[in-house]
Parts: sequence; C-alpha cells; structure tokens
Amino acid sequence: MSICDSREPGQPDPARPLEFDPKPDEVIEDTWGQKLAHFAYKDLKGYSVVRPGWKVDAKISAVEYFIYPDKVGTLDDIPRISGKSSPRTAINTG
Repeated sequence: MSICDSREPGQPDPARPLEFDPKPDEVIEDTWGQKLAHFAYKDLKGYSVVRPGWKVDAKISAVEYFIYPDKVGTLDDIPRISGKSSPRTAINTG
C-alpha cells in the first residue's frame, strides 16, 4: 500500500510535516519527484483490517468559477496545437 504526498516536488513545508501512523516501511520517489510512503504488510490473517493513517496541518481553500454562456465561443475557437491532441478531439458532438 502506498500513500502519496501530493505537495509540489522540491517545495517541502517544514511547518507542515506529514506524520504517518504507523511509520512507513520506506519512502520512495516517483519519476516526477513525488514522494510515496510505502507500507508492506505480511502474513495477514483472513479478514484482517489494516488502517495506516497520516496527519498534517493544512491550509485549505476553495476556488469557484462561473462560466458566462454568452462569453463562450464555439469548438472552432479552440486552437489546435500541432502534434498534440486538443480538447476538441475528446468532445463527442454527435
């Protein structure tokens, strides 16, 4: 089992450290620099329950957007990026 620390890589916040309970067996880093706390459980009996957890003091905020329908263009207004898929290729208009 792995628990991911989704804070920005290279931007640790020492004022808000993650506290795991129990301590992870290891902390590994993925290709993008994101840290994962890895827990390994062996010899669990049938119907065993394991509940690893974590605690962190966090700043939480909410952002809301309102889209004005009269200000929205058409699908043709979405620019195409050469060599990359654009959002319009994922929209089924049929």
